[in-house]
Amino acid sequence: MEEKKLHPICFDPITDSAPWGSERWLVADLGYRDSVAKGGWLDGNSIGEVMETYLDRVTGDAVYNWYGRQFPLLVREIQTRSGFPLLVCPDDETAYQRYDCLGKTKLWFVLKAGSDALIHHGLKRKLSATEFYGGCMDGSIMGELEAHKAVPGSFVLIRPGEMHSIAGEATILEIAESSALDLRLYNWNRVDSRGESDTDLMEAFDLVRLTAGTAFSYSPAPPSNPGQIVRLADCEEFSVSRVDLREPLKISSEGVDGCPVIYICVSGGLWIQLPVDGGKVDYINVGAGSAVLIPAEVTNFSLVPRLSGTVLLESIAKARAIDDGSVPPYEGPEPE
Repeated sequence: MEEKKLHPICFDPITDSAPWGSERWLVADLGYRDSVAKGGWLDGNSIGEVMETYLDRVTGDAVYNWYGRQFPLLVREIQTRSGFPLLVCPDDETAYQRYDCLGKTKLWFVLKAGSDALIHHGLKRKLSATEFYGGCMDGSIMGELEAHKAVPGSFVLIRPGEMHSIAGEATILEIAESSALDLRLYNWNRVDSRGESDTDLMEAFDLVRLTAGTAFSYSPAPPSNPGQIVRLADCEEFSVSRVDLREPLKISSEGVDGCPVIYICVSGGLWIQLPVDGGKVDYINVGAGSAVLIPAEVTNFSLVPRLSGTVLLESIAKARAIDDGSVPPYEGPEPE
């Protein structure tokens, strides 16, 4: 029987409330949060089930050799009101040793922001371990952090060990390694179900970089560059680019290097045009606030704007070199 060729996959967002606001999971393969395909012949299948069945056809050989059946990328939308916790994430090696899962490098892209919204990332000065611990206990650590005004279109690449948080009302798009390891250093005196401090401070104490200006990389919004792709970040785990889509843009297999791609529609709307058998063309409608996965098997397609002001973020999972410390599929802890 001839294999059915994979098509771009859209997902139903999953919305969760939180003390600081809410979050929408656009693409997630975490076990406790799994995106479910919407539309097409994969409708109703979780991303984990898709990976279980189609394996390297989804991610490509090189990405699959590193990640196995774990889909490598996570996309969520964070909406904050106030009191967003101060976070730190471990690197892959530490996460593998302690939790048997992936660490977390992430990019935050500002979608919306109130007049008082700030992104905290990195330290103003070097801190001793005693100063850091005391600051997390009494909340004064927030005053030690670099702060930049959150402006729509601005972004920051956050690497493991770097403290980060959001102040004020903002909507942030997070593109990251597929991991739940956001460890809370300070959580505005919230308590858990046992009445104890709701932080991971002791667990994460040795992960934090306490030097000043730790790879601080907050960047203003790039100028509009209609019809072209502007690279925002390029790290070992993934790349993220902004596409100001004013006219149809044809993408070939050479452009994505046999790796899976996620397009997130930031504003406007588009069709993904896909050639099918018999010279016909399929159109997949993608609206603002939605994400679509382009499996590695899909080698030729076009992005066609259907509304003015269409802006996309393109995220490509990177193929990584295999060594003895390669990271296994995600089997990490569920949040309490």
